[in-house]
Amino acid sequence: MTELISLRKTFGETLEKLGGKQKNLIVLDSDLGNSLYSLNFAKSFPERHFTIGLAENSMLGMAAGMAVRKKIPFVCGETSALLSKGIDSLRNAICYPNLNIKIIGSHSEVTNSAEGTPRESVDDIAILRTLPNLKILVPADSVELKSMLEFLLTDYGPTFLRIPQIALPNIFEPSYQFKLGEPVTVREGSQVTIFSCGAALHEVLKTAAELENRAISTQVISLSSLTNLNTDKIIQLCTNAAMIVTVEQHVEHGGIGSMITDILNTHTPRATAPSQIIKIALSHAPESTSYGAALNQSGLSSRHIYEIIRENWLKH
Repeated sequence: MTELISLRKTFGETLEKLGGKQKNLIVLDSDLGNSLYSLNFAKSFPERHFTIGLAENSMLGMAAGMAVRKKIPFVCGETSALLSKGIDSLRNAICYPNLNIKIIGSHSEVTNSAEGTPRESVDDIAILRTLPNLKILVPADSVELKSMLEFLLTDYGPTFLRIPQIALPNIFEPSYQFKLGEPVTVREGSQVTIFSCGAALHEVLKTAAELENRAISTQVISLSSLTNLNTDKIIQLCTNAAMIVTVEQHVEHGGIGSMITDILNTHTPRATAPSQIIKIALSHAPESTSYGAALNQSGLSSRHIYEIIRENWLKH
């Protein structure tokens, strides 16, 4: 059985190690010390850890003041709360002045579905993409998350890092190195190309294996960077595919489906544009239920994704 690894625990352990490397790294926490394991950092560096409580907008404003004083704030909160309550400070105090602040959005995608619709984050990509200077990163497993965190320590500027609530198996080898803006091929194929990210990528890989069993060669691409994208590489990956598919635990508008469509429409000559693009996304946030049930209700389980792709393939 493939081992499931908590990305939140990986974050806490890696953050503590980074704190020993960088003395200017500080952590602001909205009551997620236990959930995001940032208490590891608090125990080792108590003078650099601040618990703010459920005041996300104030917390982001505080981070801005600390960043101006050459600190490197890591701001930890639930994605839904950071964007619903903290958007003012995020936009005006952090992104516009291009401050070196790392925002850690936990409980992303629909992995928080058991705690109710208001706490799910299924429109965050659409919101975050409108903010200037902001990088958006989405790790697919624990290995990639570690590499991203190492990258964040040396990269300048505001970044939003989306972390799921659920544990996931590792996809990447321990030697993997994250590169900003580079789409990552996690499965080779020649007929169908599927773009996905984060927790959704794991369902897509199951789908790809089933499609291969039906003699449909399937390429799977992870978009671990949702900004600074290498558009030439995206176009290259799409060039010879008979069908392009995007799969995301996000509403259709403003997510990766919109991103890929915009890139191809803008940069690809009409004569060579892919003949078919299928967007598999949410129409709305799922009702309060378990993660597995939420995927089934939303048509985002591997079985549902397979059925949609196969049906469209037979029409092709």
